[in-house]
Amino acid sequence: TNSRAAAISGDGSAIVGEAQLTVGGGPETRAFRWTQAGGMVNLGVLGGHTASSASGVSADGAVVVGVSDPIFVAFSGLGLDYTDNARAFRWTQATGIRDLNTLLSDAGVNMTGTTLISALGVSPGGQFISGVGLFADKPGERQPYVVRYIDGATTDETASGPPIGGITTAGSVQDSVNQLGLARQA
Repeated sequence: TNSRAAAISGDGSAIVGEAQLTVGGGPETRAFRWTQAGGMVNLGVLGGHTASSASGVSADGAVVVGVSDPIFVAFSGLGLDYTDNARAFRWTQATGIRDLNTLLSDAGVNMTGTTLISALGVSPGGQFISGVGLFADKPGERQPYVVRYIDGATTDETASGPPIGGITTAGSVQDSVNQLGLARQA
């Protein structure tokens, strides 16, 4: 009944956003990816969730990122509002919609005390994803993050083995600067 475009790929081949659908007698918001060849494709939701919204797409349209939430929050015209129970997602044609938290954990990143609740942007090559998360060092406070995740899904990735992942937060950058400052003082 409604749709909203949020981002377009650098090459113009894909548009992503959200659409409000009637599912099971009620409205539900779903992330979509549009291409000229495939039209508007519903990207789905993560298991147990009822709403999703795409907010970023790589330059070639191969990687889509966004948020999936277990609670339907009204379509605002400005995008899907989401709760702290939401999860960041990464979508590719090969893998479908996947929880970014799970992808990073499976790649060996220690996610203890960390919950990535939204993915808001992605780099042109699809390797770097930015968004908002909850972290153990500041409980209940939403903080920005940048993730690097490589699994060979895009043309400029050279991974030929298990996925590679890492996460940078404001706190981790500050810790690095503090350590560098202490080393310089010594």
